[in-house]
Amino acid sequence: MATVKSLLTNALSYSGLRPPADVSAEFMYRFYTPDETVSEQTGNEPGASARYVKVNFTQGESYATSSIKISDIDITKVHTIEDIVNMRCTYITSQNTGIFNRTSDAIQRSCRMRGITGNSTDKAEKLGRTLSPAVNREILQDLAVNSDRSGLTQFANGSVISDISKYDDVTGVPARGNFYDKFIGDICQNAEMQSPYRAPVELGLIAKYLLDRQREERNIAPNISAGDFTSFLEPIATEESTSADFGYKLIGYLIDRVEEFSSGKREIRTIGRSSQTNLSFVDYEIKYGARYSYTVRTIFEATLPQIITGRADPIVSTVLISSAPSNIASVVAEELVPPPPPTDVSFSFDHTRGELVIRWEFPVNPQQDVTRFQLFRRRSIAESFILLKEFDFDRSSSPVIRSDAPLPINIIKSNFPVRRFIDHDFGRSSDYIYALCSVDAHGLVSNYSTQFRVTFNRRLNTIIVKSISSSGAPRSYPNLYLNNPDSLTLDSISGRGPTRMRIVFDPEYHDVTASGFNLELLKFIENDAKYFVNVIDTDRAEQVSVPISIISGSI
Repeated sequence: MATVKSLLTNALSYSGLRPPADVSAEFMYRFYTPDETVSEQTGNEPGASARYVKVNFTQGESYATSSIKISDIDITKVHTIEDIVNMRCTYITSQNTGIFNRTSDAIQRSCRMRGITGNSTDKAEKLGRTLSPAVNREILQDLAVNSDRSGLTQFANGSVISDISKYDDVTGVPARGNFYDKFIGDICQNAEMQSPYRAPVELGLIAKYLLDRQREERNIAPNISAGDFTSFLEPIATEESTSADFGYKLIGYLIDRVEEFSSGKREIRTIGRSSQTNLSFVDYEIKYGARYSYTVRTIFEATLPQIITGRADPIVSTVLISSAPSNIASVVAEELVPPPPPTDVSFSFDHTRGELVIRWEFPVNPQQDVTRFQLFRRRSIAESFILLKEFDFDRSSSPVIRSDAPLPINIIKSNFPVRRFIDHDFGRSSDYIYALCSVDAHGLVSNYSTQFRVTFNRRLNTIIVKSISSSGAPRSYPNLYLNNPDSLTLDSISGRGPTRMRIVFDPEYHDVTASGFNLELLKFIENDAKYFVNVIDTDRAEQVSVPISIISGSI
């Protein structure tokens, strides 16, 4: 039989080839390594890898399964929707992953235009009155909170929870389209200019590439031709058959990853394969701090008839075809959990030298990423802690830049962990409170350790160590967990339901004099003095400070 060149027919339906759904990506940080900015394959099991991203997905449609293994295919032979529709088009999937930040910014601009002020709750309530009744007030409230969350106070657990997370499904909705290359750059630019918010990142990052592609296509052929819409598919096998089962069979899945660099450059590649029954993939080659976006494509074995000019023998071709990309699952490879504070804090007094020796141990920390310790001291619970020293034994090749780094004079650097310090200021008449914090390789700082009051008993000629606070007090609220809170005069009240608050200013003394002179301890509006009432909404983790001025002569 003579060999005759043949082309596949155009009788190919692509609409039934569904991409995977519900794609999600989760970054897992297991333990610290000195150089976390380099991709590394530390093992082929999650338990052996320092960090990894796990991608999960579902396959909404049911398909017959192919006998071809996903591990055996040549991915260069896989045809995409661009190949099927035509050779002069580009298929784009755009996903507005930053929709809530952009919407929150729009809410803030809207409030400024209307002169609306206050905390996020007030802004949402006042703005809602000016909008259509169709606007969901609960969503508006959550968006307003989202816009203010960068300024919220961190409470004891070191985190702030925003209700915005319950709308994560919205950010996972992709917009897909197939665009003619000779117009694709103009379409992209117009889409950016027509956007009511900032241009979506997914379009902005590829805009230059699309413009270059449009320019190249127009240089090759400035006019539109029928040849631009002709498809050619290369089969992986052909055979004569009179009873072929035409259609699609599921082979497996390809996982694609986009790594985004601070320069705006993107690296796009296929990083893995999953079998028909394995609806997950683990990416071990992760750089700490990098941003990754994942999509998953379903790979099919397509059995199609061929038309050969001049002969009627039935010829069947097998072609590898992928679905459109799934929704985009983005993740930033960053750990956001602060380390635990140091443990086993102990004190001893060197009678020979008259010095206090402080010792401590590493906390139980599976990540093993504690690279610094901070030692604090204060004279009483009425004072704030003062940093005595930070002990820096960070071995990271690229140490994190910290905005709250102490002055160099307060830092002791070493090549090994330091768990001991001598306080030369402590004497036989001293009375100090001590606490420690852990700092990890990513600049996250723990809450305070157990706080100890240390005094010297001259009669017994020894130090007296007393625990005055359990571990875990936030750095901004060191007295939160005092063992004897009654020893404090708490400047706070709590309650539920009240809508009005009456404040009474009732000092014990109006005037305090020394050597015949009035010390003028009370300040009034004439002195440009203000007092503040700090109101904290513990349900939403929000706070607002209300300024109060007092007129002299009113008390």
